[in-house]
Amino acid sequence: PAKLATGVVGALAGDLLAQTCPNIVAQVVAKKINKFVYDKMRGLRFMAFSALVGTPVAYFWYGWLDATILPLAPVSAQAIITKVVMDQVLYSPVMTSLFFSGMAVCDGKGVSGALTMIREKLWPTLLATWVLWPAAHVINFMYVPTDLRILYINIVAIVWTAYLSTVAAAPTSAPPPKEVSMGSSTTQAPAEVPILATAPVEQDRLGPK
Repeated sequence: PAKLATGVVGALAGDLLAQTCPNIVAQVVAKKINKFVYDKMRGLRFMAFSALVGTPVAYFWYGWLDATILPLAPVSAQAIITKVVMDQVLYSPVMTSLFFSGMAVCDGKGVSGALTMIREKLWPTLLATWVLWPAAHVINFMYVPTDLRILYINIVAIVWTAYLSTVAAAPTSAPPPKEVSMGSSTTQAPAEVPILATAPVEQDRLGPK
């Protein structure tokens, strides 16, 4: 329960940071005061993902790493490097994809919107992941006790959640087509086809020859 609570609070704090920072920057740089409106549903989505997916999966994943990868020499260089590589190659892509999918579906964008978000945002997000998390996990696996790993990760994740919240809220270049309800089935609305204007044909005023 304590680990779950820290994960939820960290997710809420990270999203709140992401929502307030642009307004603060605008006030400082542009000397422009904007009325801040907190997006409650966005914050709730992050809390739900952390409670239902993020924190439970992280708990079992890092517990499995500690129990499987050189448990008799957990702070050896080989153990730390192996854990970091496995975490970044296996865990990060899967969890990032699940995150974008969950945010898109909860935001009403459907499966097509989730696939679009993954296609456009997964790789840039992984590049940012590899800047922050390998160094953070070297400290994690070397110095942090096993029972405090999730707490440490949730603290670091406040900054990471702020970044994820900003990326997830950014629009995609190709929004999914609108869905039209037809009875019991749902179909996609056809794309609008531009109508080309044609010049009127001038009639022969001289009549038949």
